[in-house]
Amino acid sequence: MLDRGFPYLSVAASILSQLNAIQRYPASAEHLMPNGAPPKPEDTWRRRDMEKTLQRLSTAGWQDLYQGELARRTVSHIRQLGGILTERDMADFAPRITAPYQVSYRGAQVHGAILPNGGITLLEVLNLLENFEPLPATDPRYWHRLAEVLKIAWRDRLTYLADPDHASVPIARLLDKNYAAGRIENLRAYPTSVDRFPMPAAAPSPGTVSLSAADAEGNMVAMTISHGGAFGSCVTVPGTGIILGHGMCRFDPRPGKPNSVGARKRPLNNVAPTLVRTPSRDFAVGMRGGRRIISSVSIMCQRMIDENISGLEAVSGPRVHLEGQEPLEVARNLDSSLVATLQQMGHEVKVLPRIGGNANAVERSSTGLLRGGANGFAAAIR
Repeated sequence: MLDRGFPYLSVAASILSQLNAIQRYPASAEHLMPNGAPPKPEDTWRRRDMEKTLQRLSTAGWQDLYQGELARRTVSHIRQLGGILTERDMADFAPRITAPYQVSYRGAQVHGAILPNGGITLLEVLNLLENFEPLPATDPRYWHRLAEVLKIAWRDRLTYLADPDHASVPIARLLDKNYAAGRIENLRAYPTSVDRFPMPAAAPSPGTVSLSAADAEGNMVAMTISHGGAFGSCVTVPGTGIILGHGMCRFDPRPGKPNSVGARKRPLNNVAPTLVRTPSRDFAVGMRGGRRIISSVSIMCQRMIDENISGLEAVSGPRVHLEGQEPLEVARNLDSSLVATLQQMGHEVKVLPRIGGNANAVERSSTGLLRGGANGFAAAIR
């Protein structure tokens, strides 16, 4: 497929938007624009260097990325650019295989990605919501309550969270039901109030891929891989087609904070692939879209549990997002009457064409039926 190439499509617009950064690095310009000029969406992109890299990995194995020729080429290029990466840094890297974080929510068992990923905040959102009787998504109070709950969870996220191997993070407290009950007391006492506490916001990120999968034996996977923004750092390792990410930008540049820059420290990020087990079905769900992942996947999980809707309905349904402060971002497919009521309640509402990127969910019923849905596409297999 790489040899035949494929159309640039939306990548062409991303190249144009990042043109100045891409042109700073000859290897990136050559890889993304082999004809020497920004491509059109219908142009064919042939990633010759990536083809060579994949062929090498097929024989040398994935370890070559960390301990072999690909690792050495990556280190050499970074050091030529003034970086401090070493071959020992690459060789010492190892993925962490751990138990997920887990909470119960109305009888369902919800499993989220460990820190510094976004799962803990999604689980806190569900803990907070469990203090209330469920409301249907057709009720404006549902969206108001969700907005206020997201403010609480995001304030905790931006205050406390970081890599727990390098910072003191109150994980047990943030996942505790009693803590959630205490955090929600003000909203219970004043259920229609709109909190106006100011917090910093962030722009959406387009550089993430998410997938959910299941098989007939009951195995299930939720996976989200993030490169950061479009083309990450825009730095390409010459001759490999490998474009490096820009995870360093997720650190807090101020010293002394939980998520401040630190050696061998993993930056706080927002990916939140989630697995859920209920008495009637298991499901996996995930999404791309930067900070908007956490808010949106929380809604999908909550509705699939409380309303028993399908994965397709969940990923295609309305979404909202905020990060501790107004405005409340709402997707254009949220009913206009609900938007008007939220505004009357005091919310500053910002209507967007969409919230976040593509989402997907796969589910397996107790009878063995497999169903999958991804933003308007659905499939079912027995």
